[in-house]
Amino acid sequence: MKDKIYSRAKYLLLALPMALGIVGYGAVEGLPLLQSVYISTALYGFGADELPPNAVIEIARWLGPVATASTLVMIVRFLRQGFMNRVAFLRGNSTAVYGPEGEKAEFLEQLGKDGIDMQNKFLDAHRYILLGNEEENLDFFRKNYARIDGRDVFARCSSISAQAVKYHNLHLFCAEETAASVFWKKHCIYSLSKAKNHKLKIVFIGFGRLGKELLLSALQNNIFSADQQIDYHIFGEADGFCNIHYQLGNIEDNIIFQYKHWHEQLGFINTADMVIVLQQENQSQLVRDLTLSCECDNIFVFSHSPYSADLTENIRKVTVFDWKETASSLENIVDISLFRKAKQLNMRYAHIYSGIAETAENSELEWQKLDTFTRY
Repeated sequence: MKDKIYSRAKYLLLALPMALGIVGYGAVEGLPLLQSVYISTALYGFGADELPPNAVIEIARWLGPVATASTLVMIVRFLRQGFMNRVAFLRGNSTAVYGPEGEKAEFLEQLGKDGIDMQNKFLDAHRYILLGNEEENLDFFRKNYARIDGRDVFARCSSISAQAVKYHNLHLFCAEETAASVFWKKHCIYSLSKAKNHKLKIVFIGFGRLGKELLLSALQNNIFSADQQIDYHIFGEADGFCNIHYQLGNIEDNIIFQYKHWHEQLGFINTADMVIVLQQENQSQLVRDLTLSCECDNIFVFSHSPYSADLTENIRKVTVFDWKETASSLENIVDISLFRKAKQLNMRYAHIYSGIAETAENSELEWQKLDTFTRY
């Protein structure tokens, strides 16, 4: 929205001197239209009469040079950006970024000299990061598929699972899924699980999209023993989660939705091995109340604000996880090493048990045979 407003403002500034000149010379002074247009054109280069006949023309003759200077600056910037983009591509490791100006600027800063600022047109690059809305990103991929075949494309998407994509070079990501994956990697609970004989009780306070992704990631990552028993107790709205993911009833770990408020079950929460705060609304007060009433020394807070850490740094048992910053990290989005290893591992199994030749083509074919959960 801000990008559109800024763009419209630039065009308005460029057209305003001409419009005012036509009004001043034509409507006020009574000159013919073509003559008014011709004279107004001179306003863009200090070409107006020394003594403007009316105030409208006076304003127009000062705005004209400003509009000219602004246009020249935009042209210079455009040419410079085009040159820098080409240099980045020739360097051999370029990444083109498309999306809202604010978010795009953050990624370009992380990329440094390898970043290419992709405006509203296709540019050559070695990989692409699409930060627009889901529809825009998928439309871009569809329209330019032939031109980017063989190049990795990382597109923001909220409705399709990352592992459900059939295109080998399209990698979907959403903030919640990225944050969930990094959390369990950064805060691996293997040592805790081993100390508890792999019998754990983990409590979620709050759920929503963030909770769903964190739970799914936990079920796929927190696998430590054949006879483990990890119970995930959730204080939040289920929103049909168990009905949609009905296959989860076949796993050993339990998913239990608690329909009472967490305040009403403090005795139960005090026995938890790990408490994770996912609720984003009124989070600071929730954390304060929780730390005053909960005896658990293993509390993690999915921060909704970069300043949350300042509010809790003196509370020994709270660990703040800035999930939004984590999700916007270039490293966390474009790292597909684990993805490639999974394909290689699956190809190796296919070769050992079915005799299938280990080729890049067969690797993709075997990968496509797997359901989404198995890919994870």
